[in-house]
Amino acid sequence: MIEFTEWGQALIFVLVFSVLIIIPCFAVVKLGTKLIGELGYYPSKAALIHMSAFWWLVLIEFLTFLALMGFYNFFQAK
Repeated sequence: MIEFTEWGQALIFVLVFSVLIIIPCFAVVKLGTKLIGELGYYPSKAALIHMSAFWWLVLIEFLTFLALMGFYNFFQAK
């Protein structure tokens, strides 16, 4: 069995991946909190508020996908 010795690189890998996942999660939490607050104040504008949140969610998902693809391409073995 081969002993694993690259702990520094593994730690960097895990930290970068965690940041790529945690930042979009916080953005979605912030967006959801704003959505609930606006729905409480303006319940008659629910469809407009939901569409506004939807477009932000699409943007967050697209940017997260691009970041994860860049992460994959950077670390993949050639």
